[in-house]
Amino acid sequence: MLVDAHAHLTDKKFERDLQGVIKRSEKAGIERIVNVGDKLETSKISVALAHVYPMLVASVGVHPHYARFYSHEVEEHLASLAEDPKVVAIGEIGLDYHYRNSEPELQKQVFCQQLKLARTLNLPAIIHCRDAYSDLIAILQEEARRERPGVVHCFSGTRNDAEQLLAMGYYLGIGGPITYPNADSLRAVVTEINLNRVVLETDSPYLAPQHKRGQRNEPSYIKHIARQVAELRNLTLKDIAAITRYNATRLFGWLGDSVGKIAYPIGHNLYLNITNQCTNRCLFCRSNNDYVVKGHYLKLDREPSEEEILQAAGDVEEFDEVVFCGFGEPTIRLDTVKAVAKQLKARGVPIRLDTNGQGDLINGRDILPELRGLIDSISISLNAHNQTTYNKLCQPKLRQKAFAAVLEFTRKAKQVIGQVHVSAVDFPGVNITKCRKLAEEELGVPLRVRSYSVP
Repeated sequence: MLVDAHAHLTDKKFERDLQGVIKRSEKAGIERIVNVGDKLETSKISVALAHVYPMLVASVGVHPHYARFYSHEVEEHLASLAEDPKVVAIGEIGLDYHYRNSEPELQKQVFCQQLKLARTLNLPAIIHCRDAYSDLIAILQEEARRERPGVVHCFSGTRNDAEQLLAMGYYLGIGGPITYPNADSLRAVVTEINLNRVVLETDSPYLAPQHKRGQRNEPSYIKHIARQVAELRNLTLKDIAAITRYNATRLFGWLGDSVGKIAYPIGHNLYLNITNQCTNRCLFCRSNNDYVVKGHYLKLDREPSEEEILQAAGDVEEFDEVVFCGFGEPTIRLDTVKAVAKQLKARGVPIRLDTNGQGDLINGRDILPELRGLIDSISISLNAHNQTTYNKLCQPKLRQKAFAAVLEFTRKAKQVIGQVHVSAVDFPGVNITKCRKLAEEELGVPLRVRSYSVP
């Protein structure tokens, strides 16, 4: 399911066939469209349309082009409209120094007034910025940190602009320009930034993706934008859909997933989330914040049975690998791991175990012989080069035994299973160089470095 985080379906170009546009959006797998107001009149229409078409939500605001028409009376009307439960943001507001339909000083004044309105109403802001990133960032930095910042729509700034906005908690809207031949700088930014605050948008009817340029843009074309981002990040279309859908849910505050997934695909692998229990409390674990990985909500309300896991896994033959992973330590449920792995092995799919390496401690015995023939490879979380660092960053329950147990488990796994590697997160305090030396020279296994994802 995809979300179009910014469209202007109030535009006259949609007058004749809006119902058809909505139907094509549904067929394209779009779950929700944020229909954006850019002045008082279109804001009113946007709210009205949101009550006609269930997949639409609305935003209300005054675009910088119309800053000269902003007044206290207009602001009162916007505040009244924003009381509607279908309104999810204040916008489109911001700065535009390219066309200068309104003077920059007036634009800044009106922008700040609408930011204050958004803060008062506890709504995120949908921000337009063209040729004004310096002033935009300065204004946003002067504000107190907002509980619900907002999104910079149709982001076109530099990597430094992106990093500053992300650091303040803002999201970045990526649209059709990502597909344009002259957009190498934008593609470079999207390739490098963290995706956990990126949303997709069409800005319909404007900025159609490259192979639709010259045509009226519409929400169903968002799949072309998603494919471009997926290609840049070496992910699948489903991955990008899941990530950006969750981001939009978090940004705009509508109800998202409330039931943790047992099986979730990332790339060409299927991951099995069989427990949230763990013997570590790692400082860098996403479960400290939102229980979400690549757009998949993984907080379990209970531990699934063997039958439920197999049912959730479905047809595993389409995947390159099935991985016992999730937010907990799989070897806490060793019997379930073995039973499920036995069933899946019969289907000919490779099985990997992602573990913190404390399985022997947890079960009070050498568990690797029991995994021989069921598990094809093992990934062991190392994350430190010595016990002191491990205890500080991973906070194991068995502080005096855990790190030594991880090292011993790794050595034995290399002999029993064969395909083994250790991993480390590039989190502050993790010495990747020393971890690599420990892995390769002392344990005799390769090290994989995982990027830390800032919440």
